[in-house]
Amino acid sequence: MKQTAKKSLALIMAVCIMLTTAIIAMPLSVFAAEATKCATWAEVVAAANDPTASIKLTNHVTANETIASFAGTFDGNGYTVTVETTMFTALADGAVLKNFQTTAPAAITVAPIAVTASGSVEFANIINNVSISGNGIGQMGAFLTTTAGTTTVKMTSCVNNGDIQTNNQASGIIGNTEGTITVNFTDVVNNGNITGN
Repeated sequence: MKQTAKKSLALIMAVCIMLTTAIIAMPLSVFAAEATKCATWAEVVAAANDPTASIKLTNHVTANETIASFAGTFDGNGYTVTVETTMFTALADGAVLKNFQTTAPAAITVAPIAVTASGSVEFANIINNVSISGNGIGQMGAFLTTTAGTTTVKMTSCVNNGDIQTNNQASGIIGNTEGTITVNFTDVVNNGNITGN
C-alpha cells in the first residue's frame, strides 16, 4: 500500500514538473493582451488613448478625427477606412499599421494615413486609394508625409493607387525625409500619378 502511494505521489510530482516546464517554455506572445476590437472610428480613437494599444477593426470605419500619437498596432482586419482627415498625426517607435485599404469620395488636402514617423515603424498589406490635391499643402506622400530624427520604415505588400498633385515635394509612398532614414520595402508599388516639385 505504501509503495503504491509513493508511486502515485511520484507520478503527480512528475506531471506537475512537466506542466511547469511547458508553461515556462511558452512564448510571451501567448500571454499578450488581446487586441481591442473596434467597430467605429470613435472606438478606435478611444482605444488609442493608450498609444501602445493593439487595435483590430470589426467593421468598415470613417476616419473623421485624427489620432495625435500612436506606437501600437492597428490591424484593419481587411476592412476599408473612409478617410475624411489624416488617420494618424505621428507614428512613434513600435507602430504597426496593417491589413486595410483607404478610400475617399474625393481628393483630400491632407495625408490620408500618417503625417510623420520616428523610430521603427511598419506598414503591411495596405492599399491606399485616396488622392491628394492642392497647392501650398507642403510635402506629401500617400503613406507618410515625412520622417523625423532616426527612422526605420518597413513596408510589405503596400500599394498606392491615389494621385498626388502639389507644387511642393511629392511621392507615392513617402513625401519627404528628415534626419536619418532606413527603408526596407518588399512588394511596394505606386500606381498613382504624381505631380510636384
